[in-house]
Amino acid sequence: MRRFAAVKVSRYCGCMEVLERELTVRKVDLSGEWLGFYTGHFDEVVRITQKGDYVEAVKITGDEYVPAEEITWRANLRSGRGEGQIAEREFRNPRFVPGQLRIVSRDKLVFTWEGCGEVEFRRDD
Repeated sequence: MRRFAAVKVSRYCGCMEVLERELTVRKVDLSGEWLGFYTGHFDEVVRITQKGDYVEAVKITGDEYVPAEEITWRANLRSGRGEGQIAEREFRNPRFVPGQLRIVSRDKLVFTWEGCGEVEFRRDD
């Protein structure tokens, strides 16, 4: 009996997570300027544009790896899946790696570059 209850709760929790993401996607507008806290670098400003279920973050201030006016990450709001740009110093060998977007609140989100770490962003209004 316990096994069945655990499975039922697990399915319920998964459905609630999907429902919560659906409601968040419908309500949130991430467009605007955000401040990113890049570990090992200084804080950087990005401009997020949102078109339907897709968001893209372009650096306003850049660094020695990914300069200003370049995409830093992009993602699908419904799945959270995306890709983040990485490069060697002086923007050599730029490439996109898989990533994940997590919306924490209307004013805070986190993007994780697979195998490279994560950056927290806060709305810069």
